[in-house]
Amino acid sequence: MPLWACGAVGFLGVALYVAPWVAMGEDGFVRIHDHLDSTLVAWKVLAESGRIFAPNEAVVPNLLGGLPRAVLPSEWNLQLWLYVVFDPYTASWVNQLLLRGIAWVGMFLLLRDEVFRGEERCLEWSALVALVWAWLPFWPSGGAAIAGQPWAAHALLALRRGGGHWRDWAVLVALPFYGFLIFATAFFIAVFAAFGARDVWRERRLRTPFWGGLVVFAVLHLIVDYRLVVEALSGASFVSHRTEFDPRLLPFRWALGKGWDAFWEGPTHALPVAWPVMGTTLLLALALPGGRRATRRALAGVLAGIGAIVLLYVLYRWSGFGPVRTLLSFGVGFTADRFYTLLPLLWTVGFGLALAGIADRARSPEQRDLWVRTLIGAQLLATVFASDALRVFAERGISYRAFYAESQFSAIRDAIGRTAGSYRVVSLGLHPTIAAYNGFHTADGYVPNYALEQKHALRRVMAAELEAAPRIARYFDGWGSRAYVFSRELGLDYFHTADREGRVEALRLDPAALQALGADYVLSAVEIDPVAAQASGLRWRGAFEDPDSAWRLQLYEGRWRTTAEP
Repeated sequence: MPLWACGAVGFLGVALYVAPWVAMGEDGFVRIHDHLDSTLVAWKVLAESGRIFAPNEAVVPNLLGGLPRAVLPSEWNLQLWLYVVFDPYTASWVNQLLLRGIAWVGMFLLLRDEVFRGEERCLEWSALVALVWAWLPFWPSGGAAIAGQPWAAHALLALRRGGGHWRDWAVLVALPFYGFLIFATAFFIAVFAAFGARDVWRERRLRTPFWGGLVVFAVLHLIVDYRLVVEALSGASFVSHRTEFDPRLLPFRWALGKGWDAFWEGPTHALPVAWPVMGTTLLLALALPGGRRATRRALAGVLAGIGAIVLLYVLYRWSGFGPVRTLLSFGVGFTADRFYTLLPLLWTVGFGLALAGIADRARSPEQRDLWVRTLIGAQLLATVFASDALRVFAERGISYRAFYAESQFSAIRDAIGRTAGSYRVVSLGLHPTIAAYNGFHTADGYVPNYALEQKHALRRVMAAELEAAPRIARYFDGWGSRAYVFSRELGLDYFHTADREGRVEALRLDPAALQALGADYVLSAVEIDPVAAQASGLRWRGAFEDPDSAWRLQLYEGRWRTTAEP
């Protein structure tokens, strides 16, 4: 396959993956967990806030009663500017197009120069396995944090071999502006630093271009995320809710089960889609006799790396590791087990090595091509079925349009009839960020870092509900990033869609605590019994349905409110 054909495979493959979102418009199915329910709204709110360049201590008022600018994305991140330039839905699929294009190019180069180098079918196999990588269900809000790892690895390895090329330096300079340091890149840098340190130990010399490239890559990430760096070095301007993180650790047997799942499936933000095709291919390559020793050794090294990461993942969930985990959290809930964000890269590189190993055992070129193409085709099919669009359709059946329900929320806003920002709302039975997306100011939300006092204030609102539901109390008190108003009857259900029957018979929210938060309204996905609503200081204002919405919403107003506009 000539190089131009490889490029065509990559371009058409990435375009084909993104095409459903483009063709279906807002009726398309977009990842909800940790995207539509949180980060996409954070990007949108910041883009529209007029506070993109504001100092760290400035407050962006729309979410969770107001968030310090420091906890929202940096203005140096490319993804933010997509939401400035485009409407949120367009920004979402353009982001997918960018990150998958970067993913394909980076993995193609890495496979061509490091894995399949010297193979007769080098370009063809590199192009097709790179497509496997580009079709993985990357966390969209992570940008190139995982998707760009192969390109960064290729550039660093080129510098390690012999100084590299200006293009390698350009990659290491550009990727930080589309990355996410704390989520994944810090762990990638740590692994490559250890790799470089091994070279120093073995060879007693410093590979200066490699270390220069790694330092540039790391420093630029720190510059891009300078707001977090300034907060960490100068002392945070607020006490974070993360200081109260109290994870529920498990007996070793249960933690081992979690590790087994992570080995084959990966955590939700880093899904390698390793089972069954990749895993079977790796096992087959190791089991078959013969083959090149170097390939088997490299494959064993990849599996050892996967095993080490999964072991750390297990330990982090084991109760016996609790004191070490607490130490590694640095008192701010830092999660040091996120080396698992390297699992997709290791699995995909291992898949390539395994294909090369199996090809070595083929009796003829025809048999070799049949084996390799069949396995790659099967893996491509597996990634299609693991795609966000198909999974959201199968699991929830909620489109982007139905999730955010803009016309329905517009009707609610008109019914309230007050100036945006003069009141706040909380949500019951649905994600609070839906209201924030639609321009409401919320006293609740899903945010990875916010003020501890805001968590405590929200807890006072539902103290009676949590007292009656220890499981929910443990969830909220031990984590709290989903700073939601919970009901003992609904439990941890924030997907109470219109096609489900339901009614809250008993609800005890604290009216004074709601008033203190400035939350004059409750948006509920279920009807609240009138007596329970009155006990919580609420009166019913109306029901709202819309054919394009996933929700049937009830609007309740605080009884402390007068009918006059303040």
